[in-house]
Amino acid sequence: MANRNGAYGLMPSQHGAGGTPQRMGAYSIASEYAANIFQGDPVKMAATPNGVDIELAAAGAVPVGVFAGCSYVDATGRPHFSKMWPTGLVATDVVAYVYDDPKQTFSIQATTAAIGNIGQYADWEAPNGDVSVGLSRTELDGATFSGTLTGVQVVNLVPSPDNEYGAYAKLNVVFAEHHFTN
Repeated sequence: MANRNGAYGLMPSQHGAGGTPQRMGAYSIASEYAANIFQGDPVKMAATPNGVDIELAAAGAVPVGVFAGCSYVDATGRPHFSKMWPTGLVATDVVAYVYDDPKQTFSIQATTAAIGNIGQYADWEAPNGDVSVGLSRTELDGATFSGTLTGVQVVNLVPSPDNEYGAYAKLNVVFAEHHFTN
């Protein structure tokens, strides 16, 4: 059976130390930050004066975790909770929720993967997310698998009857480098 192509970003799947796999930290996003951030996107710390802002993490960056959503108060004074941060939003009281535990394992779709990729490292690629539902379309770039420390490390194939090695395989991964472990 062929795998279905349906990238969904990074989704918490298990925890390296057992227990609850969805521990989150609270951060900020600079008002008017000029990029969409979708639920499931890897994020990193931004170089800002208050030191707790996050921004999108491109391949090769050292992430602080994965964006889970945000709350904010818009320019009219109305509070909101959203799965995504819309580019250029003017807001106050912004709280970004991030799966920031370095031991967190995530599932992610790979462009392609083989059994020999278990234990290897690879980078993610982040095409535009889906603004209609607020979800990431980030996936693992199967062309970047190697033994060189970068991006994420593959733990295993997500155990599911409709998932197999090949194109669009779903994998469990951990961040190879993390803001809180470097």
